Amino acid sequence: NKASYTSIPCYFALEPFTLSDLQKVYEIVLSYKLEKKSFRRRFLDSGLLEDTGQIRKANHRPAQLYKLKDKSHMPYYFTRVIEGSRSPTN
Repeated sequence: NKASYTSIPCYFALEPFTLSDLQKVYEIVLSYKLEKKSFRRRFLDSGLLEDTGQIRKANHRPAQLYKLKDKSHMPYYFTRVIEGSRSPTN
């Protein structure tokens, strides 16, 4: 349950990671899909992530790589629970 309101799943992400990589870790731990826009905003606004200045080239757009900024303040507690996608699952 703590995965839905803390940064604990961040420990499972291999650094450096993209926001998509981090979202996949959360989705695996929580067992449901998350809204991409809300997830990205939550983590970028939290101050937990540090931009490495590197990008990962992919078939699509290049993805920015991040790492955890300061692990001494872990876990970070979000003010709201991370919610699943509102779209129906298939």
